[in-house]
Amino acid sequence: MSDRIFVAFTAEDSGRVVSMDPNEVVNPEGTAFDDAVKFSGATQVTVFAPVVRGGREDVVDMNRATGCRVSIRRALVKGRYFCTIKGGSKDNYVHANLIGHGSEVDVDLGNHSDQSREKTTGTFLDLLHDDGSEVSVRVLNADVPVTAHGSGPYRFVFPWPWLGPLHRPTALAILWAIRVWKKVGGK
Repeated sequence: MSDRIFVAFTAEDSGRVVSMDPNEVVNPEGTAFDDAVKFSGATQVTVFAPVVRGGREDVVDMNRATGCRVSIRRALVKGRYFCTIKGGSKDNYVHANLIGHGSEVDVDLGNHSDQSREKTTGTFLDLLHDDGSEVSVRVLNADVPVTAHGSGPYRFVFPWPWLGPLHRPTALAILWAIRVWKKVGGK
């Protein structure tokens, strides 16, 4: 089953700079879609948006994206995450002011995708919550993200990156358990 996506950027869009209309809400239907903004195999795509309403899963989903930048003035989080960056994505920058929290975490880094189980690297986060609360981040098969000075505060959730040499085996075991759960009928 494929995700319903409001706006998608792929390899064919590489190098584009997109400024969304300042008078419109991106994904006004909200949870009728899984993802509001999707980067799939895109390279060097830059997106500026005033207001984005999240879908059932994400506001922003990056899968095999390289060197992409997204800046959202107001991200209305309605689903599982504000942002998922996975599938071997590299060197991506995400800036947003978040309104609401993901039901699992705000940022999910390095989860496996259907297309790739490669490690996610070089993620730069510049995120704030409108109410000053913590931005929750889960690091699975990914490097710990760089965070902008003055952004956050950030709270890293299990498996904690500071587990050192135990982090990667713990994260891979969690990813394996998630795959098995999905195969036996989990959602």
